[in-house]
Amino acid sequence: MAVGRYTSFAFEWDSKPFAGQTDFHTTTAAIHASLPTYFAGQPMPALPTWRVKVTNVGKRPSDVVVMCFVSSARQGAPLRQLAAFERVHNLLPGRDQNVLLTPSPTALTTVDAEGRESILAGTHSVSCGGEPDGWVNGTLVVQGEPVTIFEMPR
Repeated sequence: MAVGRYTSFAFEWDSKPFAGQTDFHTTTAAIHASLPTYFAGQPMPALPTWRVKVTNVGKRPSDVVVMCFVSSARQGAPLRQLAAFERVHNLLPGRDQNVLLTPSPTALTTVDAEGRESILAGTHSVSCGGEPDGWVNGTLVVQGEPVTIFEMPR
């Protein structure tokens, strides 16, 4: 069966932290403490794993890339930053599949003018899904004191 390119998809949260609630709370210290776990290729307990259910509501089988973006109102932060993504292959019409997405901790960092990369407290808007089909939204709240994770040598 050939994969078509003209179909539509629907997205919804399929589990906590967002199914039935709108936010997930963590701390800068917890994210910093679990960075070695992340760089070793293991899940970070300080960050959520978002479970997004994607359904092919169109009439043709197709691939779809489910993307999660984070954004912050903090000055100097990117308007939107890709935090995680996953491709679903050949999703048949009427079928759905759950996708597990864990944000990269670097999607939550800011680099200042001196080249210092830090995890800062703040509220991040989370949007998962894809264009033109739409998004599901939530909030990731990071609390605590700023933590520097990288600094340019002087």
